Amino acid sequence: MISNSSGFSWDHENKMIVCEKQVFDDWVKVHRDAKGLRLKPFIHYDSLVEAFGRDRANWLGAEGPAEVAEDLNNDNDFLDLEGDGLPENVVPTPTTRTPTSAPNPTRTRKRARDAYSQCLGDMASTIRSFVEVTKTHLETMKEVLLSDQTTSEKRGKLVEELMKIEGLGDYDVLEAAAAIIGDDSKIELFFSLPDNLKRQWIYKLLNH
Repeated sequence: MISNSSGFSWDHENKMIVCEKQVFDDWVKVHRDAKGLRLKPFIHYDSLVEAFGRDRANWLGAEGPAEVAEDLNNDNDFLDLEGDGLPENVVPTPTTRTPTSAPNPTRTRKRARDAYSQCLGDMASTIRSFVEVTKTHLETMKEVLLSDQTTSEKRGKLVEELMKIEGLGDYDVLEAAAAIIGDDSKIELFFSLPDNLKRQWIYKLLNH
């Protein structure tokens, strides 16, 4: 779109093709496969350019994933990797090599295949790492939320439990609640103690 027609541009930040809607609609009338590509992000564009960009630019050995697979199958048909590299009915003949500066399409295709395979491998590794890290974060968040929920429930019952302690007046209950409610560790300690120790700890906390 960008190289063959005016009105299209590339948004490097969002990795997408941008253009006026009418310009895109006119393009789709002729190129139906482009339907839905307007404002669609291509998040792996830079990686794919690294793999294919050079070949696509000069059309030397340029090929897509399907062509790569076909070439690999063709290579297996003609090369005996377990033997001497030649079919039995082929007799090697001397050849004269002449210097040339022309690019080697086979070597170019191989570089493109290697780069594409590396790209896919890196993407798969990144996705696996992301999933593992996300899973760990979700488990941690779950534990924190459950812990917070439990502490919050205990905080709501704190005054009620303090009022059950023998010998505490209303003022003492308010003082003890104020000293405990802002500290999660004190809340956990209070509810973990048996009743006789609760009374002793609260009296100590109030300096009685």
